[in-house]
Amino acid sequence: MQIAQDERWTHLELKKQQKKAKKKAKKNVEKQEEKIEEKEKEEEEEEEKKEEEEEEKEEEEEEEKKEEEEEDKKEEEKEEKKEGEEEKKEEVEEEKEEGKEKKEEEEKKDGKGKKLQDETAKGQDSELLRQKDEMIASLEAQKLELQKKLEEIEIKSAKDTKRRQSTIESLQVQKKELQKNLASIGQEGAVETHRRKSTIVSLESQKKELQEKLAAIMSKGAEETKRRKNTIDSLEVQKQQLQEKLAAVELQDASTLQEQMKDLKDKMYSAENQSVIDDSTALSTKELKDHITYLENENNQLKDRIAALEKEKQKATDKTSALESENRKMTTQLNSLESKLQQLEVENASLKNGNESDVSLSSPQLPPLPAVGSRRRTSSSRNNVNSFVEVDLYGEASKISDIRKQMEQWQGWQLDMRGWRSLGVGPEFNL
Repeated sequence: MQIAQDERWTHLELKKQQKKAKKKAKKNVEKQEEKIEEKEKEEEEEEEKKEEEEEEKEEEEEEEKKEEEEEDKKEEEKEEKKEGEEEKKEEVEEEKEEGKEKKEEEEKKDGKGKKLQDETAKGQDSELLRQKDEMIASLEAQKLELQKKLEEIEIKSAKDTKRRQSTIESLQVQKKELQKNLASIGQEGAVETHRRKSTIVSLESQKKELQEKLAAIMSKGAEETKRRKNTIDSLEVQKQQLQEKLAAVELQDASTLQEQMKDLKDKMYSAENQSVIDDSTALSTKELKDHITYLENENNQLKDRIAALEKEKQKATDKTSALESENRKMTTQLNSLESKLQQLEVENASLKNGNESDVSLSSPQLPPLPAVGSRRRTSSSRNNVNSFVEVDLYGEASKISDIRKQMEQWQGWQLDMRGWRSLGVGPEFNL
């Protein structure tokens, strides 16, 4: 009974320890998956915001291009008008000079007809003055039109300058926000690396605890198996002894019964012949019958005891097989935890290398803004502005690898642990 109670107690303790270890492992995996999902959601939201900002920037740049083209066209029209006015002025001056030259030549040739020339000169002068007045009036009208156009252009240019200043201010604000985002991303990356280090440390502590528990369980299992083997061996020895005793008793009983039956037959035969039966013979027959029943009862008790011993032996073998299966399950769990820990260590090393190779995220200096309209397209699906092509805005810290996908690659991957064992687990027991 004590052996059965001890076996039940050890079996219950093993089950409790296994349940606790499974619950802890499940909780850790669920926490890691929840954190990974939250990070994925945050990254998706940030990418959507970036795409919207890039689209807005593209629209603003297209509008600025259109406005610059319109301004260039207006400036070209102004220059053409100015050139036309200058050409007209030059033509008028040339005509005046030609008229003066003609007058001088006529005065030199004809000194006699000065009066006629004076009259003709006066008529020509009056016509020239009239033409001059008309030209001056037309030029003044053109001047007024040009002044109006200049005022309109100045108003538009003032509006354009204000708009450009507002765009520059908005770009500066965006630059500051990006610098803040870079600093926050650097802090998040440091926090993430610290968190991963803490998770690795916790996993290593869990691994050590599991190894210690497994070693304790293995030692307990070894002791339990030894004790059970000893009990089984002792039970088998007892069974053999009982079987030998039974066989000897049966042989003795058979021989004694045959002899007693012969004696009784002889006595009965002699009593029939004598027709007198002594009281002693009657008593002897009763004693023989009682002895026979006693021996039969002992024989039955021995058979029942042998059957009970066989049942206990079967139970002990079943419990040893169950313990062996549980031991195998614990070894597979420990191997899976070791593989996960190795993956996390590799990722932590890659993160460290990435953070060392990247530009320092805490530095607030950024490259200067490019000229308006200059753009470049990278091979990725995102549209990046020239000022931020050379700099990774999010750094290697935001490129958090998906642990869940890497863990899915190793599903159903089990080592054959029959030939070798990992460190710290203990010796191999072939029960």
